[in-house]
Amino acid sequence: MPLFRDTPTNRRRWEGVSVYETFEQAVKQARQLEFKFGGFVAEVVIPDDNLSISMEPGRPQSGHRTVHSEPVSEQAERLLDHVVAVHQIGVGTP
Repeated sequence: MPLFRDTPTNRRRWEGVSVYETFEQAVKQARQLEFKFGGFVAEVVIPDDNLSISMEPGRPQSGHRTVHSEPVSEQAERLLDHVVAVHQIGVGTP
């Protein structure tokens, strides 16, 4: 997804990874985006004592958060270490 307005705040959000507090919130977002990013939701558990990954609040009512890890180039690999399940979602998913 392109960065629309390049400000320090927007760039930080853009460099992070979007996550949702609950499975239901993630599925709702996937449906709203018509599964543009695929038909799977990864369940990620980040321990409270993990200092290498930070989470910034987003829109509280949506459950959205932005996850960051430094260096950004290794962010995906760090998050993969915390994936506990991958769920296939689609039209019939509750």
